Amino acid sequence: GLPAPPPAVVPLGALAGALFVGASLLSFVACANVGLSTAQGVWGGAAILVAFLWGTLGPTPVGLPVVSLPLSLLAAGLLLLGVAGIVKSDELGGWIEQRGRVPPTLEPLMAGGGAGTATG
Repeated sequence: GLPAPPPAVVPLGALAGALFVGASLLSFVACANVGLSTAQGVWGGAAILVAFLWGTLGPTPVGLPVVSLPLSLLAAGLLLLGVAGIVKSDELGGWIEQRGRVPPTLEPLMAGGGAGTATG
């Protein structure tokens, strides 16, 4: 058969690839400066917001009309609340490590025992 034509270079695709590589490299700098859990939370939250906005405000093939704005905002808010929990997990881990147990407010969640639930 005939040889395949060379792939076309799309300038916006090349720019997107360069931005992705830059963001990936800077993620290592972020982890070194603020820690893994905080950095992961920040870029996870940014990804959630970008995906939500792209899905609601993006062009027609990608973005779709919002059926329920209150429920959509509630869902995005709950996702971001989860991200805040990821960011705070480093602080909570330090609290548990220093005291050898979980905070009293989390003891009901840990019913059944396991590591980090010893009293002392």
